Amino acid sequence: RGLQAWSASIEAWRAARALRRKQLRELARGLRGWLAFVEAAEALEMRRAARVLRHMQHRDLARGLQAWLAFVEARRARLAQIHHGAAHLLHQHRARGLRAWEAYAAARARRLQLLR
Repeated sequence: RGLQAWSASIEAWRAARALRRKQLRELARGLRGWLAFVEAAEALEMRRAARVLRHMQHRDLARGLQAWLAFVEARRARLAQIHHGAAHLLHQHRARGLRAWEAYAAARARRLQLLR
């Protein structure tokens, strides 16, 4: 009877050990599954973060491009203003020169008429 009880306790111990091993295997399998899930979630989060980063970079790039275009447009407007001013000055200069030439020609014509 003592031997039978001892044998039963060994069997119970073996069953408990097998159960623990099975539970450990299941736990390990579950843990591996959980780790795979966490890795996938992190990868997804990284992709999402990369997408957000790309979006921010695009926004920064667009902002920089807009600033550059504003600068170019302001520069073009300023150059057009300078060109317009220069053209106006040139026109005034030519008009002044033309008036001076007309005055000179009129005075010369008067002198020639007086000589005749």
